[in-house]
Amino acid sequence: QEIKKCAMSFHYFCHKYVKIAHPKKGLLPFITFKYQRRVIDDYEKHRFSIIRKFRQGGLTTVTVLWAMWRCLFKLDETLMVVSKTDREAIAAGEIVKRGLEELPKWMQPEMSKNNDHQKIFMDTGCKLFFYTPEAARGRAITYLIVDEAAFIQQMASFWNDIFQTISTGGNVIVVSTVNGVGNWYEETYHAAERGENDFHIIDLH
Repeated sequence: QEIKKCAMSFHYFCHKYVKIAHPKKGLLPFITFKYQRRVIDDYEKHRFSIIRKFRQGGLTTVTVLWAMWRCLFKLDETLMVVSKTDREAIAAGEIVKRGLEELPKWMQPEMSKNNDHQKIFMDTGCKLFFYTPEAARGRAITYLIVDEAAFIQQMASFWNDIFQTISTGGNVIVVSTVNGVGNWYEETYHAAERGENDFHIIDLH
């Protein structure tokens, strides 16, 4: 019954079983805020989502843990989190590592790979990758999650390359704070405002 409840609701799963590290208070249950729940609901309604977020809002954390949840309870999906540097890609993977370690023993998945960059779930056949854009090219992806897209150098070139794998039916989630003008993120966001692309805007003030 608990497995079924968790599979049906990411938010239930988080509130009851997921723990995150707080810098002062240590491990805490991951109780999602209302705006975080809205973001996840939008991810599931829209194929392309682009977020304008504020700092320290926990958007990277909730998005990466949602990817982990999909790998635990969905079948045969490939999810990739792309970060601007390898250090930040590994840090995103650490969120999942901690989340898996703190699950009750009866819920912990069997893994065929569980390293800094690749987490492969044997029971569901799902794969979760953490890379920089250069390492992500040429892979077929169910969900592409781009973290801090406004700060990724050569993001436009990466998008042109990766879109070929997404166009067969994949989904894209772009999460970023604003970083000036003239970059791929800023141009894509404003094009979405004008209805010139397929991105659904999620504005968080």
